[in-house]
Amino acid sequence: MKTITSLKSVLLINALSSGATALLLLLFPGYIAELFGAPKTLPFVAVGIFLLLFAGFVLVQSRKPIVQKG
Repeated sequence: MKTITSLKSVLLINALSSGATALLLLLFPGYIAELFGAPKTLPFVAVGIFLLLFAGFVLVQSRKPIVQKG
């Protein structure tokens, strides 16, 4: 089933890109806040934590075995 395989690939890419963004937000919150002209870094750290959790969830879902209809 090509559709299921491509969906699993999309989920895996989403997990990797979300995880990479999360790491950037968590490792460099000051630089990113400065880049956006924001006075505080806390919102960027909060979004980084959320994205890290989201990436983990999507990664787990992308690795689940395929369930056949019927």
